[in-house]
Amino acid sequence: MEYISKEDEQEILESYEPKRRKHVKNVMDLAVSLAEQYNADPRKAYVAALFHDIAKEMEIKDMVALLESSGIFIEREYHNKNILHGPCAAVIACEY
Repeated sequence: MEYISKEDEQEILESYEPKRRKHVKNVMDLAVSLAEQYNADPRKAYVAALFHDIAKEMEIKDMVALLESSGIFIEREYHNKNILHGPCAAVIACEY
């Protein structure tokens, strides 16, 4: 996939714990399949799936700090991992 280097892809996959890595790989395969089925860009789907859980294990305070340093402010009532890990993954993906 040309949106990310093979080296970066491997580094990202290795950053996941084994169980989550397996999940991410399955999501990547499904994302590509769905993109092809619905005439979307499979390369974009592949990269989005690769990053989708990259922030899942971050501490909430670190997620909030990452988002705020990027100019993204989320109300305190939504400061939980289930909500914050998605926007954080987008910020991290943009760094690649």
